[in-house]
Amino acid sequence: MRGALLLALAVLVGCGGAPHTTEALRRPCPAVALVPGIWLDVGPRPGQVITAATVTACRDGVCRTEQASLAPQDTGWAGFAAFDDLRVGPYEVTVVLPGGTPTTQNTAAWLEFPGGPECGGGVPRVTLQL
Repeated sequence: MRGALLLALAVLVGCGGAPHTTEALRRPCPAVALVPGIWLDVGPRPGQVITAATVTACRDGVCRTEQASLAPQDTGWAGFAAFDDLRVGPYEVTVVLPGGTPTTQNTAAWLEFPGGPECGGGVPRVTLQL
């Protein structure tokens, strides 16, 4: 009887009776949703207070304009303009700050995953530094 118990224990240890390391380290995916759109990172503008921006995104000759609210950050302002039809790929984006001249950048939307690529749910996003 004791021999059979030792044999069973040896088989369990040999077969990895405990969860595999990769399985033990798995974490659950968060229930977080992202909105497709364009993040703005506006650097310091001495003497200016910036609370909004107009953002125009163009792709294949089709343009759409949205507004972004901006909030102060340690190094300037940050804001977000939601574009529900944003797709992965190249865009020409023009940003107009109040009282400023338009700034145009060629960029590309990429997929951002709220819990990492293994969780799925990728959403097209762009981040612009101004």
